[in-house]
Formats: sequence, C-alpha cells, structure tokens
Amino acid sequence: MRTRIYTTVSLMEKEKWFTYKTKSGLSAAFFILANMKIYTVAEALDKLRNYCAYQERCHKDVKDKLRTMGMIAQASDQIIGTLVSENYLNETRFAQQFASGKFSIKHWGKVRIKRELNIRGVSDYDINKAIKTIEAGAYLDKIH
Repeated sequence: MRTRIYTTVSLMEKEKWFTYKTKSGLSAAFFILANMKIYTVAEALDKLRNYCAYQERCHKDVKDKLRTMGMIAQASDQIIGTLVSENYLNETRFAQQFASGKFSIKHWGKVRIKRELNIRGVSDYDINKAIKTIEAGAYLDKIH
C-alpha cells in the first residue's frame, strides 16, 4: 500500500499542514512553517539587543524569543552569553524591576511576585533580593 500525502494551507498561509496515512491505516499530521525568516547569529544578536534594551527581560524570555526565531541551541547559548557580558541581560536587575513594578502598579503581594519569578526561572537568591527591595511600611499600607 502506498503512503498518501494530503496538503492543506491554513487561513494565515504561513503554515502548511501535511497529513499522511501509513501502511497500518494510521494517520499523522505535521506542519512546516513557510515564509519563516532565517537569521544569522549577528542578525539575531542585533535584534535581541533591541529586544532587551526596550525593557528588562529574563533568560526565559530571551530563550523563548530565540526559539521562535528558529535558532539552534548552540547559537542561543552564544547569544545569551554575549547579552549577559554586554549587560543587556541581567537576572538580578530583572527581578528587582519586576518586583517593584508589580508591587507599585498592580499591587501584587510578595507571594504572587515570588511565584511569578519562579515561573520565569529566576534563581531563589535573586527572588529574595528583589523581595527585600519592597519596603515593609509601603507593603503594609498597600495590603490594608
């Protein structure tokens, strides 16, 4: 029995979905991103410098961005290392900015800020350092 391949294009026409039937009668689907821009390391580094200069980012945000750009793991590690050495990417600074912003603007408590920073993969040392920047008097005023 011959394998049949069916092609459909999504409404956005950026994804091409392929469905095929195997000899056992099972079907599977996969897609290929069409029109996906391919970046060199230098182009991706320049793009991520702008991305990190716009606002503080954590390592997870940058890794996710690199993944959506289609960069391989070795290039991602090299780019992140360069961003850290050039001080575009700093987890401690991110955690402090995140904690002060969420506390003062969104009125989040310490527990929620800790949880969100944990989800973003920030180290416990940086989380505790960021939580200590919130003044006790201001914290009690916002809570009550």
